[in-house]
Amino acid sequence: MYDDDDDDDADDDDDVCACSECSDLVATCSSEDVRLWNTRKAQELLRISVHNMVCNAVSVMRDGKSIVTGTTVL
Repeated sequence: MYDDDDDDDADDDDDVCACSECSDLVATCSSEDVRLWNTRKAQELLRISVHNMVCNAVSVMRDGKSIVTGTTVL
């Protein structure tokens, strides 16, 4: 699994994670939503937004069947 967790900027809420077993699957998060992408087709597959929550981290399980997020309640 590739996880681009840039800890250099504490205010940076963006994260990206690619699944090593599913090379076409990438998950991204920002302060507004979590998105799942098919990189081969350059297509957004899923967008999740939850009111009053900020996503700080995202990870894709090795089998590509689950996404785990770290969130903060506002």
